Amino acid sequence: MMWLKKIRFSYRFMELIIGIIYILLSLVAMRNLKFEFVFTIQLFGIFSIIKGAFEILNYANIKKRVSKFSESVLVIGGLDILIGLNLLIFTELNVSTLSILFGLWFLLNTLLNMSTSLIIKSISYGLWLVAMIIYSFCIVIAFLLVFQINVWGWTVTSEVGTYFLLFGSVKIISGIINERDIHTLPNS
Repeated sequence: MMWLKKIRFSYRFMELIIGIIYILLSLVAMRNLKFEFVFTIQLFGIFSIIKGAFEILNYANIKKRVSKFSESVLVIGGLDILIGLNLLIFTELNVSTLSILFGLWFLLNTLLNMSTSLIIKSISYGLWLVAMIIYSFCIVIAFLLVFQINVWGWTVTSEVGTYFLLFGSVKIISGIINERDIHTLPNS
């Protein structure tokens, strides 16, 4: 029973949960139902706030593992919370403004994950390489959203959904592979 408690409070478990939430949000984003638009945006806002809090709470562990860019975790966590609050409060934002907001959010989160990806590299070089390729594609999606470029017939919702799907997949895979839970240090 002790192992279950240890897993439940581990970074690995939280990474799996966040990955699953990302996948679920990708499905919500791709539905593109107009009458659920405000609810969907508020759902993204709630997730952004939770993710920001998670990043800030894990700052100490990340700083011990990757000291070079660890302060970016605090900045991105704070920005996640601010973006989430904006999505909750300003429900009347138009699609153009939301596209820019999501694009900036995605760009900053992807850059954070790229800067702290040495942790993934210590788990598996192959996973790190796949993550870097996916993160590069996520940066392209972020730029498409910020500059509102429509390629391949994608809509804003399909770009957002694709981003969440890719990003969530990396989180789930790294959570599964991270058996030693290297993010969590002893006595932390």
